[in-house]
Amino acid sequence: MTKQVAKKQETQVSTEVKNLGAGHEEILSSDIIIPKLLLMQGLSELVNERKASQGDMIRSTSGEKLGNPEKPVEFIPLTFYNQWIIQELVGKKYEFRGFEPMNAKNQDLPWDYEQNGTKWKRVKSINVYALLPEDIKREREEVKKARVQGGLPDPNTALMPVLISFRSTSYTAGKAVVTHFARAQKYDVRGYVSTLKLACQQDKNDLGSFYVFGVAHGGNTAPEDQGVSEEWYQTLAQGKHKVDESDLTTPVSTDSITEY
Repeated sequence: MTKQVAKKQETQVSTEVKNLGAGHEEILSSDIIIPKLLLMQGLSELVNERKASQGDMIRSTSGEKLGNPEKPVEFIPLTFYNQWIIQELVGKKYEFRGFEPMNAKNQDLPWDYEQNGTKWKRVKSINVYALLPEDIKREREEVKKARVQGGLPDPNTALMPVLISFRSTSYTAGKAVVTHFARAQKYDVRGYVSTLKLACQQDKNDLGSFYVFGVAHGGNTAPEDQGVSEEWYQTLAQGKHKVDESDLTTPVSTDSITEY
């Protein structure tokens, strides 16, 4: 290799490196993790670690406390989908095995069944993508502060939706959200035109006490929040994203109070 060619290649590499500035990374939507809004139970990991209390509603990816029985969480419903959560009995605990779509054709399948000589379980789940008005407000305030102070906004305040999974003892609350979407469709509007409030309350059965979700009407979504909601609705409609499913990895005992 001549010195001239070597110098030319070195210059090309140097130029490429210099052109790699902030924002050059190709961020794939399939690599973005959407957090869940989780309701803490007695066996929840964060409760066992004394980082949360039963009845707390937290953001799965950060552990941030969003609400509790005394403080409902207001949310803007974007879209929803139904699915079966599939579990296999291993020893005395059910382990997560995957998902199956739930629709009109298979919604009446038996919850308990046998496959390859082992016991399996299907758990109905209504999954709602939502934005939290408090998150929208936090992002706007951070951007405004950065402009006034001449600095840069904190990336941790960037707006992300959450997924609320209604299953087991909270499945009825999920039906209330679906009813909200049905009413919105009647007027040919998106579900996000109104907010809902996610509450929780203590319940109990023969095995002990636990917390369940409850859903109530909130109010009209602020006009400026509806624009942001439409943007996220379109993004989620592409289906190119992932959800934090870490809450499903813990085996569920056959004598647990709730499914999760």
